[in-house]
Amino acid sequence: MGQQIVEPELYLYFSWDAAMPPDHSVRQPAGSVDFISFVRLVVRPLTVTLGHHAVDPLVLFKRALLGYRYHIRSERQLGEEAALNLVWR
Repeated sequence: MGQQIVEPELYLYFSWDAAMPPDHSVRQPAGSVDFISFVRLVVRPLTVTLGHHAVDPLVLFKRALLGYRYHIRSERQLGEEAALNLVWR
């Protein structure tokens, strides 16, 4: 009796753009605010030249903004939501 061997695909195609609905509330600020230049301008005086950052300040700013938007007050809960919610990524 033979057995069918199913090999997994080596590469999966996934589009973040397709995963998020076009009218989702997370898309609106991203299209109207230039986060990169704003955050870089604000953190430039605070940046240390030695070593490297563990987390990009832009990521921290966006996470804090999402926590404010969705009324998440706990840093632990914000981390759990960020890990689970694909739209936030």
